[in-house]
Amino acid sequence: MRYRPPAPGEVVLSRHDGHLEARAPEHPPGRGVWANWPKPASRRGGSALVRALGDSNSVIDATGGLGVDAWRMALAGRSVTVLERVPVVAALLADALERAAAIDAAAAARMRLVEGDSRRFLASLGEHDRPDAIYLDPMFPPKRRESALAPKEMQFLASIAGDDADAGELLEMSRRAARKRVVVKRPQHAPPLGPDREFALESKLLRFDVHRPIGAGDRS
Repeated sequence: MRYRPPAPGEVVLSRHDGHLEARAPEHPPGRGVWANWPKPASRRGGSALVRALGDSNSVIDATGGLGVDAWRMALAGRSVTVLERVPVVAALLADALERAAAIDAAAAARMRLVEGDSRRFLASLGEHDRPDAIYLDPMFPPKRRESALAPKEMQFLASIAGDDADAGELLEMSRRAARKRVVVKRPQHAPPLGPDREFALESKLLRFDVHRPIGAGDRS
């Protein structure tokens, strides 16, 4: 049976092989999507992200998704608050975080999951609550209409969470909330999400754009 991502109102959440998964009703257990975080020895794809964070110790991942990047940041020693506004995805993250303690207890202890809208969360931060860095991984824009379908996980997130039309607004709010920098994950073909990109760290398919925060004197 060809994979079909479930629509928001028809998601089935069930346990399979020790983890929680989300699937369309017609798919059997095992055909769904779940938050599968790598073991500590598997750090492929994380080094550029960690370098983009610089000396930031506290990070808010404002677009949690399935949490792989948040987990990599925690493995690298950062304290990470993961924000996710879609309840189904937040449930998958909560399950992954419980299982992560058996993989690396110290890294799991550095993570905190908050279910809710990132914009409201950032707006509620007091001066002493502001993180060193904020990480954004909005849904990637399509390269061209005839592009092949994204992997199963990306199809699932696009179907459940939408296209992140508010990503530009979230970047602006992040620049006001972060102390040191905002890091935005982008495909190579996509333009920067917003202005004031200081630099980018690139790989073959991805890049991490580093934006400067808006200083206290610029927030009025």
